[in-house]
Amino acid sequence: MGKPRYIKKWFNFKNKVEKIKASSLKPLLKLLAVLSVTPNMVSFSGIIFALFFAILIKTNLTLALIFLIVSLLTDGIDGALARYQKKASDRGKFVDVFCSSIVVVIFLAGIVYAGLVSGLVALVFAYLNLLSKVLAAIKNSAYLKSDWRFKIFTGPLPNITVILTVVLFFISALWSINYLDLFLIVFSIILAIEIISDYNKVLKWEKKK
Repeated sequence: MGKPRYIKKWFNFKNKVEKIKASSLKPLLKLLAVLSVTPNMVSFSGIIFALFFAILIKTNLTLALIFLIVSLLTDGIDGALARYQKKASDRGKFVDVFCSSIVVVIFLAGIVYAGLVSGLVALVFAYLNLLSKVLAAIKNSAYLKSDWRFKIFTGPLPNITVILTVVLFFISALWSINYLDLFLIVFSIILAIEIISDYNKVLKWEKKK
């Protein structure tokens, strides 16, 4: 089954980004390789840094922001390190997505704890974000071969909504302009629309089989 055009375009864009990332991070990747740091170690360290962020957000905002930035950076380093060490695999990608999803949940729990967003709004957004990833991965598995049990390709939308949420959080934390509740509701609606679309595509694909 041929790949849809949107998958080809996304992979082309992603490959260009990965080349730029590999070039800019080369000194760090060399150091991590010398220290025998594995991509999975980097992925799981992101969870630890996110936990420190959630714990410190009410008592030491500056330190909490530093831990959040480091946690987010690990999400970009683990994949680059895997490719540098020639260990890139669909199994590793699964670990990457699993850890980054936990980081998102911890991040949302932290901003709820800080009183920046409603618990219900954050919970709905977290659920829809995860469900969107799962359905997209199922839908796209029809077109993508894997070197493991399955290939994780969730598409850009869940990650874009998380990135925008983090940007809005920084705006709120640094300039006390808080529209997190409003935008998380909007993001949740957008994700829900994509979920319904992907659900219907999966059902149609199953019928064709």
